[in-house]
Amino acid sequence: MGITAPMLVTSCADVLPQGTCASSHTSTPLQFSLGHDTVFNPSSPIRPVAGIAQINRLPPELLGEIFTCLLSFFCSSAYETKEHTWLCFSQSIQVSLALSHVCRHWRAVALTLPQLWSSISAASHPLAIFMRLGRSRDIPLDLCTQLPPDQAIWHALHTDGYRIRSLYGHTTRIEDDNSVLSCLQFPAERLEVLVLKLSHINPSVPTKVTQPVLFQDHAPLLRTLILQSVPWLPANRFSTLTCLSITHQFVGTLGSLFEFLSGTPNLEDLTLVYLLRRRGADADLPVVNFPRLRRLTIGDVPAAFASNFLSSARLPTSMALYLFDIERRPISDLAFLRSEWMSALPLLAGLTRLSLAITDADGIIAFSVTAASSSSAFRVDWQVEPSLAVAQRRNGWVESLLSLLPAACITELWMDRWQFRDNDLEPLFRGLPSLNSVVINDACNNVEPCVFQLLAAPVDVSLSPLCPHLSTIRLIDRPSHPDALVYTLESRRLHGYPVQQLLIGTPLNTSQRALLEIRSPPSIKISRAGASPSMTLPDICFADKGHVYWPWSIR
Repeated sequence: MGITAPMLVTSCADVLPQGTCASSHTSTPLQFSLGHDTVFNPSSPIRPVAGIAQINRLPPELLGEIFTCLLSFFCSSAYETKEHTWLCFSQSIQVSLALSHVCRHWRAVALTLPQLWSSISAASHPLAIFMRLGRSRDIPLDLCTQLPPDQAIWHALHTDGYRIRSLYGHTTRIEDDNSVLSCLQFPAERLEVLVLKLSHINPSVPTKVTQPVLFQDHAPLLRTLILQSVPWLPANRFSTLTCLSITHQFVGTLGSLFEFLSGTPNLEDLTLVYLLRRRGADADLPVVNFPRLRRLTIGDVPAAFASNFLSSARLPTSMALYLFDIERRPISDLAFLRSEWMSALPLLAGLTRLSLAITDADGIIAFSVTAASSSSAFRVDWQVEPSLAVAQRRNGWVESLLSLLPAACITELWMDRWQFRDNDLEPLFRGLPSLNSVVINDACNNVEPCVFQLLAAPVDVSLSPLCPHLSTIRLIDRPSHPDALVYTLESRRLHGYPVQQLLIGTPLNTSQRALLEIRSPPSIKISRAGASPSMTLPDICFADKGHVYWPWSIR
């Protein structure tokens, strides 16, 4: 349709009736681009050009469907970032204004589509808010507002509170908690999404509010709740809630958090990041069941918090668990990997695939461990300084990891960007007796020869090689040490432990191809690897759009 992403400057030019003065609210005229760097003033819709004239021959109903799809596309693309909520509001407002100012025919069609006007920003001019309220008719609203908003604007919106479908409330400073809570005391009959981001909360300062009741305890459709820097937990029991995120928040005690979570029996996605609580042990914690939970994220919390939470939560067998930065002090012994609460997790029992990534960036060594089965997944990330990494190795981080996972059941190992000591490889392969597939993604070419050397059969024919069931070796890139690879393949064949398949992701050059084809055992099958550069994950790992902390794929 020749429309590029609109570049808008907020104005009330479109919403002022003829003969009405904008008075003190008048701002820079709204402008947007329709391609070719041509700027238009929307106070008078432009005449249709030849291309638009062809589109205008479409039935108004079909043109309206195109407008709706265009709006959905812009909003869905905004969900890919951390500020997805605000961007979605912004894109929706911009698209509706742009479409209504291309030509008079487009404007007439746009005015018949209430969904184009259902997104409202309370920071807009009051007349713009009234315009969008009127044009949206009686369909659900998506509201973005600072809390507390301008009183006049809030009163205008309060009469339509029953229509609000999603509410994004934010603030940069809170003088009084009651001023925020007073904005959330209307019956939210259609509310499905609530996002509260109350910035610059000081957790050390006690709040006067403990457990407020929101929306007069009437939000029967709420399914997504995101709380960031909010100094209290609601007293509501949100039985319809499926997605909950609590970040940068003072939760008091773990017992109070569990009390709140006990009222959310249908949770499918739970995120707990950077939570503070009062000092002291949490005694007599209630047991909370999460029968429908699919994804759990816990990060940037003390090990005691994670331990108490996971030991008191009843988690399903099939789910995805992501842990990161479990402990704020420097980690050297990885005690949390050896704790009882980790080994007792039911989802760990059936894991069969393991991926290890170790990277060194800016003087920090980052570890990422991922294990998966057909229906469950587990990932833990942590970072250490190089000096602590030596102590971590001395304390046996590989052994700790293998004691946590069902090592005897692991059949597939992915080595992704391994940048650590070669001595850690031997206990790794020795601890995986059932391994039948090894995948190497060695961007730095420093681990590949060590792996080949370890997997080669020993000179003494009476000794078995490591990983006796190994049948497949896959290289994401072409082999950097083809001689070592050929020696490994031939030695295992001679000892009766042959590798049956060699998969290589990058096309070989002439010399490499000749070397492998001539010197490799004739029984081995050499072929191109598949297109996937990473380990296969179950469907449960695919989170919804807008998930900030989720490390795996996004729908």
